[in-house]
Amino acid sequence: MDSRAPFTKKYSQTTDAIVKEIERTVKTRKRYEAIFAIYLQTIKRGEYDSIHYVCPDLAFANRLEQLFNLINEPLLQGNV
Repeated sequence: MDSRAPFTKKYSQTTDAIVKEIERTVKTRKRYEAIFAIYLQTIKRGEYDSIHYVCPDLAFANRLEQLFNLINEPLLQGNV
C-alpha cells in the first residue's frame, strides 16, 4: 500500500473489507494507474473487497470519474 494515499479500512466478519479513499486533489492519469494497480493486487490477494472514493463535491466526483474512464488497464506488477 502506498503510504501517500490516505485511506481507512473497515473490518468486519459479516461485511466486506472496504477501503475508503478520500480524494482531496485530482491526480494525474499515470498516478491513478499506479494506485489502481496496487489496489487490484490487494483485492486479488483477498485483503479488500472494494475501493470507495469520497469526493468533496459532485463536480469533483464527475471530473474524477471522467479521468477514471480513460484508464483501460492498470499495469499489474508481478503475477497476481
